[in-house]
Amino acid sequence: MVGSYRVVTTFKQEYRMRGFTATGTRRIPCGFGLEIRGELNPRLLESALTWVARRHSALRVYFPRNLAPRESCCTDPASVTWTLRQVDLKDFPEADRKEVESREILALLDYFDPTEFPLFRGCLTRLNHDTWRLGIAVDHLIFDGGSIGIFFTDLELIYHHLAAGRNPGDLVDGGSDYALYCYAEREWANSETAQRAAEYWRKEWAEVGPRPPSGLPLPRLPREPAGRIWQRPLSATRVAAVQRSFRQGHTSIFTLLSSSVLYSMREIAGAADYALMQTTSSRSLPCHAGTIGDMSNIVLLRAPAGAPAEWTSYCAQVRNSILDTMEYFSVPFYFLIDSIFPGWSRDSSLAPDLSVNFNKIPRPLRLANMAVRFWSPISKELFVDATSITVDLAQIDDDEMMLSAGYESSSLDEAMADELMCRVADRLTIAT
Repeated sequence: MVGSYRVVTTFKQEYRMRGFTATGTRRIPCGFGLEIRGELNPRLLESALTWVARRHSALRVYFPRNLAPRESCCTDPASVTWTLRQVDLKDFPEADRKEVESREILALLDYFDPTEFPLFRGCLTRLNHDTWRLGIAVDHLIFDGGSIGIFFTDLELIYHHLAAGRNPGDLVDGGSDYALYCYAEREWANSETAQRAAEYWRKEWAEVGPRPPSGLPLPRLPREPAGRIWQRPLSATRVAAVQRSFRQGHTSIFTLLSSSVLYSMREIAGAADYALMQTTSSRSLPCHAGTIGDMSNIVLLRAPAGAPAEWTSYCAQVRNSILDTMEYFSVPFYFLIDSIFPGWSRDSSLAPDLSVNFNKIPRPLRLANMAVRFWSPISKELFVDATSITVDLAQIDDDEMMLSAGYESSSLDEAMADELMCRVADRLTIAT
């Protein structure tokens, strides 16, 4: 193990720390969790979480005020201890339990101060004598949705190692070093490839900017800001049938989702030139496959110019648009911001932009002899002051998906959100 050391930041970290320093801007953390049934040892769970944080350098990173925006600090692994907040609800009446659970979720997903370590927290709630709920939150500066599966795989390995009474010292080796990704991104930015990528996106962003408004109408009457969530479970079998119905070649779920959203926006707003932001990841590269850290990226996808009205042909054109940009998918969005639109910020008077994301829930864990399943802490209050409409499709298991949208009420009417998302759900599940 090594002592604390400085690490160069990614472009995204630098951009967001500049925003935090200037205006205090922070983001909702990445929240995830488990429901556990059985004889759980909370102290053993804390020890396992501690070793996960020690083995993955991203979980030891924070951003002290005395460092430059391009620097972060990775703390000494030996100094890291993960202590869970523990809440016992087994004797609470049902009505009181729901209120406490809601309050604990909001506390779990509260903003982090990125200048203070640690940028992770956890809460272990006991629901009855043998049922527990583990909630985890990690700042998005150091963690993304793709890290969740890696986190749980390591937690499972370490929990079994410790439960078997093996030497914790054996866990020193392994894990991942997020610094390698950070340095590689900065080195790439000085290459000729980076300059070509900037020129490509300069043309793509012409006239619409890096994060164009959705084109959906704003609410007619002023409203108090309030978070909203739309959700609907979908049949994974029906979504797969829609995928197979296209004859132009393989259509990924991600392409189908993006096409469904763009087509539904076109049906509602009728705009000629609009776009959405797709979430991508550099974790598909073999060298970063097992690394915890924020490797997510956002990529502009414009609606195809002159696209046909017929749905399957429209989806084929969106697929081609995505394939055309594949070479530049991993170009860091905030590198492009600084290169093409230095000093850019969103115009809050415009409609929010719209982002699309597809997640695959990690495989079920095994913790000793306990039954474990994935759990996602979420609350509509988290979307107060949201500047984007976020559409998510999550693969829960082989049979079920969950389609959801989070937004803020003053930027999107609830009836409009329902119409948009119902149209998207139909496109995803009804083969033509």
